[in-house]
Amino acid sequence: VAVTIPGRINGVASVGQRGILFTRETIYQFSGDGPNDNGEGSYSQPIQVESSVGLQDWRSLVETPMGLMFQGSDGNLWLLPIQGGPPNQIGAAVEDTLTAYPTVTAAVLAQDEQLVSFTCNNSGGTDSRIVHFDLIAQTWIVDEFASVTPIAAACHYQGRLVYLSAGIAYKERSTHPPAAYLEHSLTTGDHRPFG
Repeated sequence: VAVTIPGRINGVASVGQRGILFTRETIYQFSGDGPNDNGEGSYSQPIQVESSVGLQDWRSLVETPMGLMFQGSDGNLWLLPIQGGPPNQIGAAVEDTLTAYPTVTAAVLAQDEQLVSFTCNNSGGTDSRIVHFDLIAQTWIVDEFASVTPIAAACHYQGRLVYLSAGIAYKERSTHPPAAYLEHSLTTGDHRPFG
């Protein structure tokens, strides 16, 4: 009992009780338990999800409490809601970063921090940024590195982000050394004085 769709599948995931199949141009969903050990049971026929995008690369797929996040074929970050319906573009705030670093090499949910992280390399694969979505604050954060750091892969370990660069695995720290100075900046809109 096979599930077939037109086009080449370049990503498979699940969200809620639905199976999701991606091509570069389209998204399909199906349901059912599938065949058991005796060959009994089946999946539903796939139904095309209303969407203007497909999937860029399977490495950008990550299941979150909000739904399935992924990099669409247009290069932007999208969310396929857990309750169903078409995907919504959610990465408008980080479009410039994704234009400069368009290759997502991994997508990771770090449960302890409620942070979704996308490791993004430039076209040449020589440098990267990590684009995070804070599930609690519902905001985007972009991490830059002090030196050139291409990222080959990433995962979560003990609730923290771990990434692989130049054959070395780096684990995100939970604390900073006492002498470390963390520079912060804030970008806001126009301010008007009170009064």
